[in-house]
Amino acid sequence: MADDVAREWERAAAAVLRRSGRLGADEPDSLVRERLTRRTLDGIPVTPLGTPADVEALPDAGMPGEPPFVRGTEAGRPDLGWDIRVLAAGPDATRTARHLLTDLENGATSLWLQLGAGRLAVADLGSALAGVHLDLAPVVLEAPGEPVAAARALVELAAAAGVPLAAGGNLGADPVGPVWADPADPGAPEVAEVLGE
Repeated sequence: MADDVAREWERAAAAVLRRSGRLGADEPDSLVRERLTRRTLDGIPVTPLGTPADVEALPDAGMPGEPPFVRGTEAGRPDLGWDIRVLAAGPDATRTARHLLTDLENGATSLWLQLGAGRLAVADLGSALAGVHLDLAPVVLEAPGEPVAAARALVELAAAAGVPLAAGGNLGADPVGPVWADPADPGAPEVAEVLGE
């Protein structure tokens, strides 16, 4: 079945290449892959169509955290799979809410919200997340100016809804990060001060 589909694609692609002059009338359809294959800067060929036959000879990569450990040494959560995270940074909470719900309904699996000056206000977090199931969609916050207030607002939203926050989110509160980002900044606190020593 897969071979039939690949041959059908090859015939259709060959017809298009012939019309564009990239494949001669007397050249076989089998040249389609060669003509459409591009190479990366490292010389790795990228074919126009991938099929199961392309990976038949490759060794089994296993699962994360299992031999032969080519996909990492730690087992992930196989029930989560890939995460499609949507970034929202606009200041209009109503518009942000509409866009977030549309994205979640169309395949997004988590949300990344940037809050602060010129972006969504921490006070508008509830409006922006209206309709979002906080126990299903992980939320990552980035609020460098008000990390604790943003984290508190998100936790309170989940508590008010009576649900736990979905695994995979991040409250974004990083008190030590700014110190390491620019230790020469005269406004940056000393590491000991951040750690409460």
